[in-house]
Formats: sequence, structure tokens, C-alpha cells
Amino acid sequence: MGAKEIKHEAAFLFAERGYDGTSMSDIAKRVGIKTPSIYTHFKGKDDLFLSILEESAMSELVYVRQTFQQEHPFKQMIKDLFYSYVHRYREDVMLRFWIRTSFFPPHELEKKVVSKFNHYLDKLENELKETFQEAIIDKKINDIDPERTATVFVALLDSVFIELLYGGYESVNRRVHALWTFFWESLQTKE
Repeated sequence: MGAKEIKHEAAFLFAERGYDGTSMSDIAKRVGIKTPSIYTHFKGKDDLFLSILEESAMSELVYVRQTFQQEHPFKQMIKDLFYSYVHRYREDVMLRFWIRTSFFPPHELEKKVVSKFNHYLDKLENELKETFQEAIIDKKINDIDPERTATVFVALLDSVFIELLYGGYESVNRRVHALWTFFWESLQTKE
């Protein structure tokens, strides 16, 4: 087993049990190797965790950028991004890890996690701001403040993330639909 497989299985355990609830022996057992084999690839649990954190942050930014590069109508592109978190949360271990870690960082790594997450949020808001600016220029949405709109979008995503962590899929879907409808209605041009 290589570092990629170790990170994947560790991300699953960290997402399910948290940092403190996951031991290196748990990870080794899930991967099907002996615990010392993990140290061939990672200095320790912190190094493994931070490596997964870095990969998940980059993965999420790549996903957002790829969504914005698709040739879909603006409304569909933004809606797909918004709804994708609910669908991807079930299947994507790295996303589950990312969301859980952003809300429940390990105490001993909290500063590093918060710094990484804030850096990610800054990049996400900037990507969104640019996307909303282009949509305003192309008259696809109202002439609104793109920076504030990006911030609102991210705040709505936070709400979705909390619901994913604490609620069931029925309540998540109901709230996502209500949030999306309200958000889009605020952006629609009045033509």
C-alpha cells in the first residue's frame, strides 16, 4: 500500500471518528498493513492528517474551478455547485473529511487547520466574486455587489455543511432547496 491508499483510509476514519478517535493502528488495520508501515510515508499522525488536509483543500478548489469552466448556463452552474455538496458528501471521503475538520479541528492542530480553512475560504470567495462579476457584466444576474454575494453564498454553504453534519438527508435536501430558491431569486434580473 502506498501513501495514497493510506491517506484515503485515514481520511475516512478521521471523517467518521475525528482526529482523537482515530489511532495509527486503526488506520493500519483499515488499510491492511502493520502500523510501522505507515511511518514509511508519514512522520506521524499529525503529518498524515495535515497531508490529507492539504489535499482536500486543493481538491475542493479544483472542483469549484472545474464547475466554473463548464459550458452550462450561469444559473445551472451555480446551482450545480450549491447542490453538489449534498450529493458529494455521501460519496467523497475527502469532502467529508474537509467539512468535519473545518468545524471540529483537532485541538493540537487547530491553528494550522483554521489557517488552511481561512485561506481556502478566501480563495473560494475570490473565485465566486469573479464569477458573479462576469455574470453581472453579461447581464445574467442583477447588478449587485459581487463580493457580498460571494460571502453570502459561502455563508449558505456553511449552513448546508452544518446540516450535513447534524441532520438527515431529508432535512438537508429541504433546506438546500429553500436556500437555493431564496438566493437565486435575489440574483435574478427583472426582465
